Amino acid sequence: MSSSAKTEKMGLNQWQGTDVPKRNDFNTDNQKIEDFVTTHTENTVLHTTQAEKNVWNNVYSIQTFFGNNANSRVITCTADFTPRVAIVFAHGYTPQVVDIANESDYNYFGIATNSGSMFGVSLSGKNLTVNQSTTALSNVEYRNLNLKGVMYVCIFFR
Repeated sequence: MSSSAKTEKMGLNQWQGTDVPKRNDFNTDNQKIEDFVTTHTENTVLHTTQAEKNVWNNVYSIQTFFGNNANSRVITCTADFTPRVAIVFAHGYTPQVVDIANESDYNYFGIATNSGSMFGVSLSGKNLTVNQSTTALSNVEYRNLNLKGVMYVCIFFR
């Protein structure tokens, strides 16, 4: 015989001294607890999924490449997300070098988004395009985002 009293929420047995519990009563209670815990822990409205946690914990990816002097070059983001923003800069260089003697300005830094970018760099999906100037742009300005032998760092943001 099951108990003469039950819990309010889950209907689990609350035996009195005069009740005679049976094994099936315990098994039924255990199944109710199992079902409740399973339903609760699988509720993605109350609990975050592993995929959601991965998004929160994996907000950026860093890659490097060595320049090859090509006028244009595509660097593909290898992260498991499509970036919205990318930053590229030459390792060991300042963002901009001004050569007063030659009246030239060399840029080693760029920011790109899917909505718009700095001159000389662009982002489309997972592809970051960097440009290397062989002649001056805007009279004195050079884009040095793929200079041969220079190591560049790309930071891709989710």
